[in-house]
Amino acid sequence: MSYEDRPWLKQYDAGMPTDIEPEFATGLDMFRAAVGRRPDDVLLQYFDHGLTTAEVDRATDALAAALVADGFRPGDRLAVYLQNVPQFVLAMVATWKAGGIMVSINPMNKARELEFLLSDSGATVLVCLESLYAETAKDVIAGGTTAVRSVITTSELDFLDGAVPPFLRRPHGSGRLTPTTSWSSSPPTTGSVPTTGPSPPTTSPSSRTHRARRGRPRAP
Repeated sequence: MSYEDRPWLKQYDAGMPTDIEPEFATGLDMFRAAVGRRPDDVLLQYFDHGLTTAEVDRATDALAAALVADGFRPGDRLAVYLQNVPQFVLAMVATWKAGGIMVSINPMNKARELEFLLSDSGATVLVCLESLYAETAKDVIAGGTTAVRSVITTSELDFLDGAVPPFLRRPHGSGRLTPTTSWSSSPPTTGSVPTTGPSPPTTSPSSRTHRARRGRPRAP
């Protein structure tokens, strides 16, 4: 008996279909259908703040437009180096909209693993938490061994409307994390973030754009 014989079908209850025809050809098609059906429903819940399907659609449109304006092309890889934050989903959908492929990197990975995964995947864009950028990714990118030419950093506090949960406060009275999203772009592919056309993605009033040279990206 082989896989082609599908012996598991004998275990199906009467009336259960043996084959399923997918309703959508791609994940992006499924997302767009959700936008049309339930635009005002909360799609992403993050602590006490929710993002509706329509808000996610608009945010990912903006990010996809910025990626394309910065030289991102169909088939390119965008790597995410994030914790469980809304930006993970936003980056994924925006990558799909731009025709790219998202590469998910475990935020527990350190420099050696990060460098290998970025190099192996050929990612040209990296989206990461600002803390992970400062601690690990900055030096990896500065090494010049990967194809990454643009870096977007973001914060765990984005989308919280200024209300910082105790879980995200810095310990020992050192103050709060500062919500900020920034964009770093390096030659030779695009040189810098475009000054005209779609703006780089922003998620908080303190968001800012910065440029960096390959080998020495300027810190946010």
